[in-house]
Amino acid sequence: MSVDQIMTSAEARILDLGLEHLRQDVGRLATTMQDVSTSLKALPSIQLGQQQIQTEMLRGHGIMQDHEMRIQVVERDMPGLKELRRWVVAGVLAGVGMMGAALIKLVVIDPTRYVVAQSITAQQQTQGATK
Repeated sequence: MSVDQIMTSAEARILDLGLEHLRQDVGRLATTMQDVSTSLKALPSIQLGQQQIQTEMLRGHGIMQDHEMRIQVVERDMPGLKELRRWVVAGVLAGVGMMGAALIKLVVIDPTRYVVAQSITAQQQTQGATK
């Protein structure tokens, strides 16, 4: 054996230390590869979930657009409907007011007219009976 072939104990320790670091690195790589493998196995289910979410989001977007169109129609027609309601309420109140005014006039303001009309009718009936 030559001098070049014989390693000194210092060189052997350095190589042994390097080899130990290499083993640790390979062990970490193996663990990492297992983690990647596990993640890749879970990936299809995650992708399927994302596809379902995307489908539901598109369906929800379509429903929202439909509701938006309905709301626009209602908002466009609402002023006319409000005006019509005001006219109807005003008409009903005017009719009730006129009937109330007529009733007040008949009973409170001119009650003698009713009494006079009854007495005239009674006189006519008695005259008609005597003839």
